[in-house]
Amino acid sequence: MNVVHNKDNQIVICLCVTVLFALTSFCSDRTIAVECDKKISIRENAKPVNHDGNITFAGVFSPSPKPQTDARISVQVVYAFIFTFCLLTVSLIYFLVKNKFFSEALNQTEQKLKAKDDKLLKVQRNLADALSIKTHFLSTVSHEIRTPVNGIVGMNQLLLETGLNEKQEDYAKTANNCGRKLIETVDAMLEYSSIKAGKLLVKETDFDLRFVLDKTFQKAQESADKKKINLEIETSQLLPRRLIGDQYCIRQVIQKLLNNSLKFSKHGGTVKFRTELLESNLEYHTIRFEVEDAGPGIPDTLRNKIFTPFAQGDGSSTREYEGLGLGLAISKAITTAIGGELNFESNQGKGTRFWLKVNLKKSHLLND
Repeated sequence: MNVVHNKDNQIVICLCVTVLFALTSFCSDRTIAVECDKKISIRENAKPVNHDGNITFAGVFSPSPKPQTDARISVQVVYAFIFTFCLLTVSLIYFLVKNKFFSEALNQTEQKLKAKDDKLLKVQRNLADALSIKTHFLSTVSHEIRTPVNGIVGMNQLLLETGLNEKQEDYAKTANNCGRKLIETVDAMLEYSSIKAGKLLVKETDFDLRFVLDKTFQKAQESADKKKINLEIETSQLLPRRLIGDQYCIRQVIQKLLNNSLKFSKHGGTVKFRTELLESNLEYHTIRFEVEDAGPGIPDTLRNKIFTPFAQGDGSSTREYEGLGLGLAISKAITTAIGGELNFESNQGKGTRFWLKVNLKKSHLLND
C-alpha cells in the first residue's frame, strides 16, 4: 500500500512540474517576443544624429505592436491551456479509476475477512460444544462409577470386621485400598469437571485456621505413615486463629500440595510444611503456606505446564508415580478463584517447594 501511495505522489509531482514547465515556457516566450518587438521598433523609429563624428540614434522610442507577435502569443496561450486541461483531465480520470479499483479490492478483502471470521466463530462454537459434551460425559460417568465403588468399599470394610483369618484380611485390605484409590480418582475427575463447568463457588465464612490445618495434617499424616515419611510441621505463632475466607478451598489446596509431595517422596523421606504471616493491615492478613519435599524435582520440560491438566513427568504406562495429573491443575484453579497465588521452586534431583499465598479478611470474633 505504501508503494502505491509513493507512485501516486510521483505522478502528481510529475503533473505539477509539467504544468509549471508549460506556464514558464509560455511566459518566457512572451517576454522574448516583447523584447524583440521593442528593439525592432527602436531601430525603425530612431533617427541618426552626428556628434563630432560619432553617429547615434535619437528619437522617441515607442514600440509599435506587431500583429504576428500577438498572434503567436495567443496561439501559445491556447496551447498551454489546452495542454494543462488535458493533463488535469487525464489525472482526474486516472484517480477515479484507481479509487474505484481499490474500493472493489477493499470490498473483496472485507468479504473474505468476514467469511474467515464466520468460519472461526463456527469452529469456536464447535470446540465449546465438544468441551461441554466432554465435561458432561466426565461428570456423568464419574457419578455412575462412584456409586458402586462406594458400595464395594463399604462392604469390604464390613467384611474386615467379621473376624477373618490373616490371609483373608490381607485380601480384603488390598481390595479396600484399591477401592479408595479409585474413589480418589473419581473425585478428582468430578472436581475437575465441576471447575471446567464453572460450578466452583467461593463461600467466605468465619473459620478457625488452626482447626482447618489440624484436620488437613491428620489426613496427610495417615498417608505419610504408610510410606514411613517424616512430616514436619512449622506454624508461626503470629498466625491469627480466626479468619474470614473459603476454608474449603484453602484446605483443598493445602491437602493436594501435601499429597503431591508425599507421592513423590521416597520411603523414609521428609516433607516439610511451614506457615508464615507476611503482612497484616486493618482489613486483611497475608499468609503464606509452604510445602517442601526432597523428591526427584520437576524436569525443565515440564515446568511451563506443571499446572496443566493431565500433565505427567512420565507419560508411559509403566511410570513409577500414579495419578491423573489433575491435583496441581485443580489447585491452581481454586487459588485463582479465591484471588491467591500459587507457584513453585524446584531443583531437579533435590526436591520441590510449592507455596500458596492468600489474603484473608480479619475476623470480628476474638482470637484465642
